[in-house]
Amino acid sequence: MTQSTRPHQPAHPTPTPTHGPPGTGSFTVACRARISAPPSRCLAVVLDAASYPLWSRFCRSCAVEGGEGGGGMGPPGEMLLALGSRFVFDVHMDLAEEAGEGDAGGGAVTGRATPLEVSVLEAVGGGEGDGGGAGTGGRGEEGTGRGGGGGSGGERRGWRVAWKTRGMPSFVLRSERVQEFLEAAEDGNATDYVCWETFYGMLAPVVRLAVGPKLERGFGAWMDDLKARAETLHSRRGEESENDAKREMV
Repeated sequence: MTQSTRPHQPAHPTPTPTHGPPGTGSFTVACRARISAPPSRCLAVVLDAASYPLWSRFCRSCAVEGGEGGGGMGPPGEMLLALGSRFVFDVHMDLAEEAGEGDAGGGAVTGRATPLEVSVLEAVGGGEGDGGGAGTGGRGEEGTGRGGGGGSGGERRGWRVAWKTRGMPSFVLRSERVQEFLEAAEDGNATDYVCWETFYGMLAPVVRLAVGPKLERGFGAWMDDLKARAETLHSRRGEESENDAKREMV
């Protein structure tokens, strides 16, 4: 059973799928939680870029620019992330400070534009996904794959999505964030959520010193908001199904 773990920096950096190999990272920020919603529901929340303003304090908007993997417009009015999607996050790390500014100034607070690209989108444990197969994630203490602690992505079904930074020379600064959603109940209605981001490059130690605690607070806000959003949508779907069943009985 995965216990909720607030964002922290593990003693050893955790490898990521495309920026590894082990031993090359500078530092990692990681967290985990149990979410009372199916893995597919949790993944759908993360991939639905248009809905970010409705639930996320850490990334308040997501502008999708397209990509080789076909990322971009989904159904009318939706912007969906896909494998290879290039997008820009509006990242807000000064959550406490911005709350005070919002109360006093009454205006919107501008975040930090962060260009990213979806590097992995795949099923784990026998599911079907855009990337296919068991993938390369879960290699380390935060991962839940064959090499990780706390679980086994090779045994439990679920999903993995990762995105990496772009726009800066990789030897200067780069990072990759991995999120795994694994079934945590036999009926598939609960998810073990594991998230970690590892930073690499010459400037990574500077980032750690300058904004390490802010990153941890931001990850905490993301995890809490994702959990609340997925559980709310799952509960609403259950109520709709129950109401439909009642109508059929009348």
